[in-house]
Amino acid sequence: MSLTHYLRATCAIAGLTFCGLAVADTAPVSHYTASISADGKVQAQSPEWIDSIKYSVHPGYLANYEIKYKAGIYPQAPSFCAVSLTDTRNEDDLYYGQARLGAAPKATHVTVVTQLSKGGPSADSSQAFVLMCVK
Repeated sequence: MSLTHYLRATCAIAGLTFCGLAVADTAPVSHYTASISADGKVQAQSPEWIDSIKYSVHPGYLANYEIKYKAGIYPQAPSFCAVSLTDTRNEDDLYYGQARLGAAPKATHVTVVTQLSKGGPSADSSQAFVLMCVK
């Protein structure tokens, strides 16, 4: 292979690689994740998609988190959301902690409910969790 052919091939490969990187940077986001503390504060999110969280506790029963999306994130309700506890303050949290969606996700918000199912009332059912929603 001559030097000219080699340089042309190398430039072509470099150009395709650059185009691939440019497309990857502008690809639409299809899933959103967030880590939420037990007291209803956003610890981390990727990308920035949460506008606010309304947190309320029903002592002895459950904690409720209404998570509102930023405007324009979901033109219609997400097709799928999942939640998982991340709280490990003590063994009760590990063995009896539960998190679930409070209802089907809406175009404006999703509701997460946490509780401890130890067989009797719990003073505080607030739990940290991670949430993922897919367009």
